[in-house]
Amino acid sequence: MAKRVIGIDFGNWQAFVCCVNGMDPNTRMGGTVEDLLPSTYKQAGDGIPNEFFWNEVERNGKVVSNELMGFPAAKETNVPDENHLRLLKKHLREQVTLYGDKNRKSSRTFNYDDIIVKMFEYHVKLANDALRENYGEDATTNLVSVAYPASYRDHAHLEYYIRLAEKANSGAKDKYGNELKIKVVGSVCEPAAAGLDRLNEQREAVVKDTVTYGVFDLGGGTFDLSIVALYPKGRKYPSGKTYYFDMVCEGKGLNIAGSDFSKKIANLMAAKVTEISGTELTATQKRVVQRNAERCKKDLSGRDVSDTLFLAEIDGDERDIVITRAEFEKAISDDVEKIMNFTKNFFAEHKSQMPDEIIMTGGSSYIPCIKEGLERILPEYKGKIHLHRPSKAAAYGAARFYVEEPKMAYGASTTVGTATDRPSANNVRSVVHRTLERDLGTVIISNGKRIMTTLIAAGTEIPCSSGERTFHTLENTALTDYAIYRAKKLNPDFNKVGEDYSMLIDAKLDYGRAVPVGTRTTCVLTVDALGIAHLDAWESNDVSIRVEKTFSIDNAADDSTVN
Repeated sequence: MAKRVIGIDFGNWQAFVCCVNGMDPNTRMGGTVEDLLPSTYKQAGDGIPNEFFWNEVERNGKVVSNELMGFPAAKETNVPDENHLRLLKKHLREQVTLYGDKNRKSSRTFNYDDIIVKMFEYHVKLANDALRENYGEDATTNLVSVAYPASYRDHAHLEYYIRLAEKANSGAKDKYGNELKIKVVGSVCEPAAAGLDRLNEQREAVVKDTVTYGVFDLGGGTFDLSIVALYPKGRKYPSGKTYYFDMVCEGKGLNIAGSDFSKKIANLMAAKVTEISGTELTATQKRVVQRNAERCKKDLSGRDVSDTLFLAEIDGDERDIVITRAEFEKAISDDVEKIMNFTKNFFAEHKSQMPDEIIMTGGSSYIPCIKEGLERILPEYKGKIHLHRPSKAAAYGAARFYVEEPKMAYGASTTVGTATDRPSANNVRSVVHRTLERDLGTVIISNGKRIMTTLIAAGTEIPCSSGERTFHTLENTALTDYAIYRAKKLNPDFNKVGEDYSMLIDAKLDYGRAVPVGTRTTCVLTVDALGIAHLDAWESNDVSIRVEKTFSIDNAADDSTVN
């Protein structure tokens, strides 16, 4: 039996870990998804608090450093309250200074990256504890497939995140008893992972070769919209490897998320206590409010009055103070309306890529007024807006889709073709997913020099093709660089690259040998109906040397300049 792979959604507020038992290894469909929490924590909920806590405590007459993660870290008795850290991914490569106690006599500076490594280790060890408990030691694994945020458009950003995960121990051991490091064998963009999980749920009814979903992801720390194209039967690269999805448009969102809604609840509660008592909240009352705001938000997703009671001591009496759904929805109405307007404009801009349905993911999608708002602003999707495992879908999708090699970008690793793919084994095809702007104007710059021609003019209707264009190499190199740019206006001046163009992607075409100066290279750029762009290039006098690159183009591409 092949080793299990742990799927993990490293959320801003909670993490989810799972595996799939008995799925079809070719289609990645079917089987049973198993949440991986040891019995000790199953009653605490189906997610792991993605929380880190530190303070200093006195033990046996000595002051010692106290680090906690996950469930132990989330306990309300841990003080000072400001030493509870969440939203870890939002602070990648940053530092934070925490004080050992409320008197701030000592402090310690932490790197968020180090905390992320520790949290990965904690989550995967819990998952292996569950596997060990259910199936025995041989069932444990160090293989992990991660869902990553749609905002990670830069492949280097994703690779950095994966390397952090692989610094952690897994809790699994080799045959010699040595603890194994985590090995990331899959990485799937969160909206694609959610779509893949939804596709599995609908697989019996799917008859089309391509299914498209709009993914509305409102999580604890981020909100973004994406469109993903999924292939139930898979598609083949020239090398023979199979891939299952393309990101048509990803990661467009606002700086509004579930944590902002929780702050609104905390503010509501503070205002109620102040109104009744006539005084500002004490430090203890502030801690109670802050620690229970998230719980209250979850309550109001399923009932009209929160079951979470805020006990406030006022004039010697304890008073129960509650928040109603009506109060909560009024407090967040401005933020919700911003989200709705953004969403309406997003789908209006992508009418030609209208998805089959919209799926709602992220824990804050449970809030009833969110779905009500979507149904109001998108009447054309009546009956096609669905809550789909808002908290778990990304982890479930990640658990299904992985490869044997760890270096995987946006669902597909770079692959080298065989001699049967093209006339030459030197053919290379790689996939870098960006999202498409309908106004597409691009140029090619050979080896960084301003020798270029607009391949597809700005304003061209999609799908389209540029036809063959010929360029000349300017220096001896095996690796020829064709940076693809987008024109910012209809009549760009190619002598003003920094002003009239923005770079989309750097397409490096490796011929496998030195290319003489003046060699003619032919290129064709096409864009298909899904908005996926394909660059096909070959040496004009030797058709056996041919290179393909596939990508899709981001609306907010970098305004890179060429000096």
